[in-house]
Amino acid sequence: MHTRVWYHGANTVRKIAEAFAHNSVYNAIEVDVSARDSILRLAHGPLVSTTDPSLASCLDTVKTVPTAYTFKFDFKDEFSIRSGIPQIKKAQLDSVAIKHTLVGNADTIPGPGGDNDVIMNTAEIQRTATHCNALQHVGITM
Repeated sequence: MHTRVWYHGANTVRKIAEAFAHNSVYNAIEVDVSARDSILRLAHGPLVSTTDPSLASCLDTVKTVPTAYTFKFDFKDEFSIRSGIPQIKKAQLDSVAIKHTLVGNADTIPGPGGDNDVIMNTAEIQRTATHCNALQHVGITM
């Protein structure tokens, strides 16, 4: 069994560099993907800023990572899912020399204390992710 050491919420250039450093203990990274002015950014929800790294720049960095990682993209809104999954597919992270494991996540179930406004239902996410070689993970709003 493989152990995954996660870097959760690696939404800044500094955190991404730390996760991918040659002496890093991490072999799995989670980034939050949110939209601002139709640009996908690494940020959590309404706090998205134009200074946050873009998903595109993150994907460019991931292509240069020399060891296999697990990458979890936690989509925070419907636009991010519909635009982000094709962008990730186009980056072909699963077909580079290093085989990365890709995980897409979206909250589809309202949880205790969570709001009832989930992003998309599971069937819609599966249709959007068709032909993208990634694991699909659904979450619960808290």
